[in-house]
Amino acid sequence: MTGGASAPLFHIVAADTWRTVPAGRSYAPPSLASEGFVHLSYGHQVQAVANDLYRQDDGLIVLELDAERLTGDVREEDLYDAGQLFPHLYSALPQGAVVAVHELRRGTDGHYRFPVAALVADPLAEDPAAERTGG
Repeated sequence: MTGGASAPLFHIVAADTWRTVPAGRSYAPPSLASEGFVHLSYGHQVQAVANDLYRQDDGLIVLELDAERLTGDVREEDLYDAGQLFPHLYSALPQGAVVAVHELRRGTDGHYRFPVAALVADPLAEDPAAERTGG
């Protein structure tokens, strides 16, 4: 993976779905069978992805992943002409790669908010410190 192999990666999933994954097993979302990969995001992308793709869904969580613990190939790709690169995992997601689980909450306007995004720099930015401090 290029552009920040050590940057945390994130995956949005329904809390009920995640609870059904047997302990110690890897999680294979439907996209792995239909598209060949697991959709991931960088911290700065999670909020937009949640609002664009999961606006009507409730009960969502965000899995924070340690990229170094992923056993499959992670590729940064813009497969849908979004104008930005997204990480894709070309294997099932091992539970051992999950370092934190964050509840995805809505603001008073009904839009999802992901406060962790403010703490995670854009790994593709030229100056990650400037990304965090706004300068």
